Amino acid sequence: MPPDTMAITHATTADLAAVLALDDRPDRATEVSEAVVSGRCSVAQVGGEIVGFCVGGTFFGHDFLELLVVSTPRRRQGVGTALVESFVARAGAAKVFTSTNASNAPMRALCARLGFVEAGKIDHLDEGDPEVVYVRLADDAAAPEALP
Repeated sequence: MPPDTMAITHATTADLAAVLALDDRPDRATEVSEAVVSGRCSVAQVGGEIVGFCVGGTFFGHDFLELLVVSTPRRRQGVGTALVESFVARAGAAKVFTSTNASNAPMRALCARLGFVEAGKIDHLDEGDPEVVYVRLADDAAAPEALP
């Protein structure tokens, strides 16, 4: 792969150390490791180096982007966008959800840029910093349903 080409792939156990090294929250290591082993983690590679990852799950039966991490030097270079778009494409669902703290301006801006809209708010997860839930609706899901 040329040095500036990005590839999004499923993470493997061989990727685990690199994935964990990107996350600045060691308290999530067990959860992230389980996501890699269970096939719920994707990685972004540039020039063979893992520069970001995302973890998927479900939220009330819908696809949910649980976690998005991009290495600090690679932020604002399209890595997060590529990971989110890949997740949405794989989901192929009418609704895809994600969430972030209200204080996380970069993730909130990314959600808005990628067509996610606010779907609600959850208080008391992180005191004083509500969790904002977003949904991205497939084009046909945004239209009102026809009455029979």
